[in-house]
Amino acid sequence: MADDIPRWERRGAMLRWCAGLAVADAVMIAITAARFAYDSTTRWIAVASAVVMLATAATFQWMSRRPISADALAWRTQTIRVGAWLGALWVIEISTNNLATPPVPLRDHIDNAFWLTIAVVMLAYTARAAHRAQAIGVGVSAGAWMGAVSGLIACTAGLVLIAFGTVLLARDPVNVTEWAARGASTTAPNIEAYFAFESLAGALGHLTVLGIVMGTLLGAVGGVLGAGARAVHGAK
Repeated sequence: MADDIPRWERRGAMLRWCAGLAVADAVMIAITAARFAYDSTTRWIAVASAVVMLATAATFQWMSRRPISADALAWRTQTIRVGAWLGALWVIEISTNNLATPPVPLRDHIDNAFWLTIAVVMLAYTARAAHRAQAIGVGVSAGAWMGAVSGLIACTAGLVLIAFGTVLLARDPVNVTEWAARGASTTAPNIEAYFAFESLAGALGHLTVLGIVMGTLLGAVGGVLGAGARAVHGAK
């Protein structure tokens, strides 16, 4: 397996690409703040969000430089690739919501279908990894890697929409309805500014909650299932 690793990945290129995405995300947050921040709270939210993305970039960059064995690198490469495919599913989900703008409750059903698919793949992959290694920690690590990479890709897609596609947010019938109901009670000057920061929270949530946290938790469950099944099988 280790012999199949491309030379560029042996230099940690995939992790450096992730670091580059996180830096680009910080830049898009700055663009969002310059265009739509309307009070001290939204400015501080933008600063904190940019710091999170820069910290994410630094972490990926640091991980790319850490010494790692060929077998561990092969495993990490495969896991990151799976995370990237899961990130592509999140991009499809985000694009469906904001380009096709399906109505509620159909939109909720679509969101749940994507979430369930991604969760099942994470659980199955981490259980398989833990079963092979007979180690719960391998499942946790696999889940964290997949969650971080998939969440970062989803976050990037969301930030592209926020920084450059707020016209789509403003035209979404679901958003228009929410703005009509809640706009008067906020300090946001217009629908674009309101949903820029509402969507910013969602983008960061894909990285943190739906990415790293969900991946790690599913990795723990998958690790217990996979390693436990291996132990039971070995005891027979």
